[in-house]
Amino acid sequence: MREEKNLDELIRKIAKTSIEQLSGKKTDYEENEELTNKSNSDYKEKETKIEQKEVQSLNKSIDDKNKYSEETRENVEKAF
Repeated sequence: MREEKNLDELIRKIAKTSIEQLSGKKTDYEENEELTNKSNSDYKEKETKIEQKEVQSLNKSIDDKNKYSEETRENVEKAF
C-alpha cells in the first residue's frame, strides 16, 4: 500500500514536470537551480568585496609603516 502511494506520488511529480516542460514553464528543479546559482553568485560577490577591503587595509598598513620608516630615517639623518 505504501509503495503504491509512493509510486503514485512519483508519477504525479513526473507528470507535473512534463506538463511544465511542455508549457515552457520552469520546473521546480530549474527554479531551485537558478536560486542556488544566484545565491552562490551573491556569496562570491560578498566574499570578493571582503577580500578587497582586506587588501586595501593591508596596503594602507604597509603605506603607514613605510611613511613612519621614512620619517624615522629622516629624523635620524637630521640628528647626525
